[in-house]
Amino acid sequence: MARTRRRHEDRGLDQPITVTQEERHEMVSVAAYFLAERRGFSPGQELEDWWEAAAVIDQMLQNMGSAGVTRGEYERVGLRNALRLWVE
Repeated sequence: MARTRRRHEDRGLDQPITVTQEERHEMVSVAAYFLAERRGFSPGQELEDWWEAAAVIDQMLQNMGSAGVTRGEYERVGLRNALRLWVE
């Protein structure tokens, strides 16, 4: 247990969630893909998907920060589940 705790501390998994610009970009990219998938990948709405995804990710990160979610908790649930849990 102490060994796992030390690894979590070393990786910052026990710290409140913060993301780099690169991580945020990747999150938005994945979320935009999910939005396109949900609408059947019909062409012509890629930019709208991107902007909606960016807004959803920003809201999710704000909600997670307010709730005190740690990086480790986020990594356990993954982005798709995080979007379901911490948006709205």
